Amino acid sequence: MDRLYRLITVYDKSHYTYSEHVFQITENFRTDTLQDALEISLSTIGNRPIYYTTDGSQPDTASLIYTEPLIIREDTKLKAVIVTTEDTSSVFEEHIHVNKATFKPSWLANALHENYTFNGISTLTDGLQGNQNYNIGRWLGFLKDMDLTIDLQKSTPVSSVSLTVNVSKGAAVMDATGLEVWCSEDGKEYRKLASASYPVLDKEDKDGIYPHTLSFSVVEPRYVRIIARVTPKLPAWHMWPGNPAFLFVDEVCVK
Repeated sequence: MDRLYRLITVYDKSHYTYSEHVFQITENFRTDTLQDALEISLSTIGNRPIYYTTDGSQPDTASLIYTEPLIIREDTKLKAVIVTTEDTSSVFEEHIHVNKATFKPSWLANALHENYTFNGISTLTDGLQGNQNYNIGRWLGFLKDMDLTIDLQKSTPVSSVSLTVNVSKGAAVMDATGLEVWCSEDGKEYRKLASASYPVLDKEDKDGIYPHTLSFSVVEPRYVRIIARVTPKLPAWHMWPGNPAFLFVDEVCVK
């Protein structure tokens, strides 16, 4: 790929057409539960200089220059851009939302669907919100209930839990039919804090991102268990009635 970058001047002189998207910033995210942080690596073909900001302002050549992975521990509006004497890239932008569950250790009682594991369980609490495309790697796919336990690592005041579900009915990707929140001080004995049931989607319901929140009186557990119920089977109106339904979940928030 670096060789391709060196050939661009030849392409330009010869008026060749080429796709410019490969010369934009490429990102890689890694959740580090030991450091309670998100590690962000940025790269570009030819190691061209990348300038960035973390406050949402527009980066330019007076901004910080990227030299090593960024360690994010708090709400951050990251923007980055490549600037050369010949050109300026489009702006890379990512908003990291941090809450009490973000970057914390967690585990699942039920396995992810093998086709939709992406970066694994940390995807649910990495501070990165998925868009309406459930295949981009920001959403995790389940055919069984999502049964997630988060270790907050110490007794922590909490009063609400929220998550988002991606719905694409034609692809058998349905909304949750229920949500439960449980808590524990020792990771052994759990008590239910709140629950809600949601109707199975109708044919006329829209695709998109469905947010769900449960609020309750303040408690101070170390462990929070969150169960999102799958649609037991696709409804009669669906093109595949009676078949299993997918549940795609992203960013779990504990406040």
